[in-house]
Amino acid sequence: MNNDIEELRKQVERRVGYPLLSTRDFNLLSNQIYTMLGIQVSSTTLKRLWGYVEKDITRQPRMFTLNSLARYIGYDSFEHFQNNFGTATECESNFLNASSLHVRDLAKGTKLSLQWNPDRNIIVRFESEDLFTVVEAENSKLSVGDQFHATNFVQGEPLIVNNVLHHNELISNYVCGQKNGIHYEIIHHQL
Repeated sequence: MNNDIEELRKQVERRVGYPLLSTRDFNLLSNQIYTMLGIQVSSTTLKRLWGYVEKDITRQPRMFTLNSLARYIGYDSFEHFQNNFGTATECESNFLNASSLHVRDLAKGTKLSLQWNPDRNIIVRFESEDLFTVVEAENSKLSVGDQFHATNFVQGEPLIVNNVLHHNELISNYVCGQKNGIHYEIIHHQL
Protein backbone atom coordinates (compact mmCIF):
# COMPACT_ATOMS: atom_id res chain seq x y z
CA MET A 1 0.00 0.00 0.00
CA ASN A 2 2.91 2.39 0.68
CA ASN A 3 4.01 2.18 -2.97
CA ASP A 4 0.45 2.96 -4.03
CA ILE A 5 0.39 6.01 -1.76
CA GLU A 6 3.75 7.19 -3.13
CA GLU A 7 2.42 6.85 -6.69
CA LEU A 8 -0.75 8.71 -5.69
CA ARG A 9 1.36 11.59 -4.33
CA LYS A 10 3.38 11.69 -7.58
CA GLN A 11 0.24 11.82 -9.71
CA VAL A 12 -1.30 14.55 -7.55
CA GLU A 13 1.86 16.63 -8.02
CA ARG A 14 1.67 16.05 -11.78
CA ARG A 15 -1.93 17.25 -11.71
CA VAL A 16 -0.96 20.34 -9.69
CA GLY A 17 1.99 20.97 -12.01
CA TYR A 18 4.81 21.25 -9.46
CA PRO A 19 6.13 19.50 -6.33
CA LEU A 20 4.39 20.33 -3.06
CA LEU A 21 7.11 21.93 -0.96
CA SER A 22 5.54 24.68 1.14
CA THR A 23 2.59 25.46 3.39
CA ARG A 24 1.19 27.61 0.59
CA ASP A 25 1.35 24.65 -1.84
CA PHE A 26 -0.66 22.46 0.55
CA ASN A 27 -3.19 25.24 1.21
CA LEU A 28 -3.69 25.67 -2.55
CA LEU A 29 -4.15 21.92 -3.05
CA SER A 30 -6.70 21.80 -0.22
CA ASN A 31 -8.60 24.68 -1.88
CA GLN A 32 -8.46 23.03 -5.30
CA ILE A 33 -9.85 19.75 -3.96
CA TYR A 34 -12.67 21.63 -2.26
CA THR A 35 -13.44 23.70 -5.38
CA MET A 36 -13.41 20.73 -7.75
CA LEU A 37 -15.06 18.10 -5.56
CA GLY A 38 -16.75 19.91 -2.68
CA ILE A 39 -14.65 17.80 -0.30
CA GLN A 40 -12.67 19.33 2.56
CA VAL A 41 -9.22 17.76 3.03
CA SER A 42 -7.21 19.92 5.42
CA SER A 43 -3.79 21.18 4.45
CA THR A 44 -2.47 19.67 7.71
CA THR A 45 -3.66 16.22 6.61
CA LEU A 46 -1.97 16.73 3.23
CA LYS A 47 1.26 17.87 4.91
CA ARG A 48 1.29 14.69 7.02
CA LEU A 49 0.70 12.49 3.97
CA TRP A 50 3.60 14.14 2.14
CA GLY A 51 5.85 14.01 5.22
CA TYR A 52 6.09 17.81 5.30
CA VAL A 53 5.26 17.70 9.01
CA GLU A 54 6.16 14.93 11.40
CA LYS A 55 3.80 12.02 11.05
CA ASP A 56 3.00 9.03 13.20
CA ILE A 57 4.48 6.16 11.18
CA THR A 58 2.17 3.67 12.90
CA ARG A 59 -0.91 5.51 11.64
CA GLN A 60 -2.07 4.92 8.06
CA PRO A 61 -3.81 7.72 6.13
CA ARG A 62 -7.58 7.66 6.31
CA MET A 63 -9.34 6.09 3.35
CA PHE A 64 -11.37 9.31 3.01
CA THR A 65 -8.15 11.23 2.29
CA LEU A 66 -6.87 8.63 -0.20
CA ASN A 67 -10.25 8.46 -1.97
CA SER A 68 -10.39 12.27 -2.18
CA LEU A 69 -6.92 12.50 -3.74
CA ALA A 70 -7.72 9.68 -6.18
CA ARG A 71 -10.88 11.53 -7.24
CA TYR A 72 -8.87 14.75 -7.63
CA ILE A 73 -6.70 13.05 -10.29
CA GLY A 74 -9.65 11.45 -12.10
CA TYR A 75 -10.25 8.07 -10.48
CA ASP A 76 -13.46 6.96 -8.79
CA SER A 77 -11.72 5.90 -5.57
CA PHE A 78 -8.34 4.91 -4.16
CA GLU A 79 -9.16 1.27 -4.90
CA HIS A 80 -9.90 2.20 -8.52
CA PHE A 81 -6.56 4.03 -8.62
CA GLN A 82 -4.73 1.00 -7.17
CA ASN A 83 -6.32 -1.30 -9.74
CA ASN A 84 -5.61 0.96 -12.69
CA PHE A 85 -2.64 3.29 -12.20
CA GLY A 86 -0.14 0.80 -13.57
CA THR A 87 -2.11 0.13 -16.74
CA ALA A 88 -4.47 3.04 -17.40
CA THR A 89 -2.76 6.28 -18.34
CA GLU A 90 -5.65 8.35 -19.65
CA CYS A 91 -5.79 10.74 -16.66
CA GLU A 92 -2.03 10.98 -16.40
CA SER A 93 -1.31 11.33 -20.13
CA ASN A 94 -3.62 14.28 -20.54
CA PHE A 95 -1.58 16.38 -18.12
CA LEU A 96 1.83 15.22 -19.27
CA ASN A 97 1.11 16.06 -22.90
CA ALA A 98 -0.64 19.39 -22.37
CA SER A 99 1.16 22.69 -22.66
CA SER A 100 1.35 24.44 -19.31
CA LEU A 101 2.51 27.73 -17.89
CA HIS A 102 3.59 28.23 -14.29
CA VAL A 103 3.59 31.64 -12.61
CA ARG A 104 7.30 31.18 -11.82
CA ASP A 105 7.86 31.69 -15.58
CA LEU A 106 6.08 35.07 -15.69
CA ALA A 107 7.47 38.56 -15.27
CA LYS A 108 5.49 41.21 -13.41
CA GLY A 109 3.11 42.95 -15.81
CA THR A 110 2.75 39.99 -18.20
CA LYS A 111 -0.75 39.80 -19.66
CA LEU A 112 -2.55 36.57 -20.47
CA SER A 113 -5.63 36.05 -22.59
CA LEU A 114 -7.89 33.31 -21.20
CA GLN A 115 -10.82 31.84 -23.12
CA TRP A 116 -13.30 29.09 -22.29
CA ASN A 117 -16.70 27.91 -23.50
CA PRO A 118 -19.17 29.04 -24.46
CA ASP A 119 -17.80 32.54 -25.17
CA ARG A 120 -15.89 33.60 -22.07
CA ASN A 121 -12.87 35.86 -22.56
CA ILE A 122 -10.74 37.67 -20.02
CA ILE A 123 -7.36 39.33 -20.05
CA VAL A 124 -5.40 39.21 -16.81
CA ARG A 125 -2.21 40.92 -15.69
CA PHE A 126 0.33 39.13 -13.51
CA GLU A 127 1.04 41.26 -10.44
CA SER A 128 3.44 39.20 -8.29
CA GLU A 129 3.87 35.76 -6.70
CA ASP A 130 0.56 34.17 -7.79
CA LEU A 131 -1.69 37.27 -7.92
CA PHE A 132 -3.54 38.33 -11.10
CA THR A 133 -5.81 41.28 -11.90
CA VAL A 134 -8.58 41.11 -14.53
CA VAL A 135 -8.02 44.00 -16.98
CA GLU A 136 -10.64 43.03 -19.58
CA ALA A 137 -13.66 40.76 -19.30
CA GLU A 138 -16.29 39.57 -21.75
CA ASN A 139 -19.20 37.27 -20.84
CA SER A 140 -17.54 36.21 -17.59
CA LYS A 141 -18.54 36.30 -13.94
CA LEU A 142 -15.07 37.73 -13.34
CA SER A 143 -15.08 41.51 -13.81
CA VAL A 144 -12.51 44.18 -14.62
CA GLY A 145 -10.59 44.95 -11.43
CA ASP A 146 -11.20 41.54 -9.85
CA GLN A 147 -8.14 39.83 -8.44
CA PHE A 148 -7.39 36.15 -7.88
CA HIS A 149 -4.58 33.74 -7.14
CA ALA A 150 -3.47 30.99 -9.55
CA THR A 151 -0.26 29.03 -9.88
CA ASN A 152 -0.52 27.01 -13.08
CA PHE A 153 -2.32 27.29 -16.42
CA VAL A 154 -2.77 24.09 -18.46
CA GLN A 155 -4.13 24.17 -22.03
CA GLY A 156 -7.44 22.33 -22.29
CA GLU A 157 -7.83 21.83 -18.54
CA PRO A 158 -10.00 23.69 -16.01
CA LEU A 159 -8.37 26.65 -14.27
CA ILE A 160 -9.04 26.94 -10.56
CA VAL A 161 -8.52 30.44 -9.21
CA ASN A 162 -8.35 31.01 -5.47
CA ASN A 163 -9.30 33.81 -3.10
CA VAL A 164 -11.21 35.84 -5.70
CA LEU A 165 -11.59 39.50 -4.75
CA HIS A 166 -14.77 40.48 -6.65
CA HIS A 167 -15.94 44.10 -6.35
CA ASN A 168 -13.73 44.45 -3.25
CA GLU A 169 -15.39 41.45 -1.58
CA LEU A 170 -13.55 38.19 -0.97
CA ILE A 171 -15.65 35.39 -2.48
CA SER A 172 -15.21 31.69 -2.99
CA ASN A 173 -12.83 30.09 -5.44
CA TYR A 174 -13.81 30.00 -9.10
CA VAL A 175 -13.39 27.40 -11.85
CA CYS A 176 -12.88 28.60 -15.43
CA GLY A 177 -13.67 26.07 -18.15
CA GLN A 178 -14.89 23.35 -15.81
CA LYS A 179 -16.06 21.02 -18.61
CA ASN A 180 -13.74 21.68 -21.55
CA GLY A 181 -10.86 23.56 -19.98
CA ILE A 182 -9.30 26.89 -20.89
CA HIS A 183 -7.11 28.20 -23.67
CA TYR A 184 -4.42 30.66 -22.58
CA GLU A 185 -2.08 32.86 -24.59
CA ILE A 186 0.58 35.33 -23.49
CA ILE A 187 -0.35 38.59 -25.17
CA HIS A 188 2.07 41.00 -23.50
CA HIS A 189 5.35 40.29 -21.80
CA GLN A 190 6.71 43.01 -19.54
CA LEU A 191 10.50 43.34 -19.56
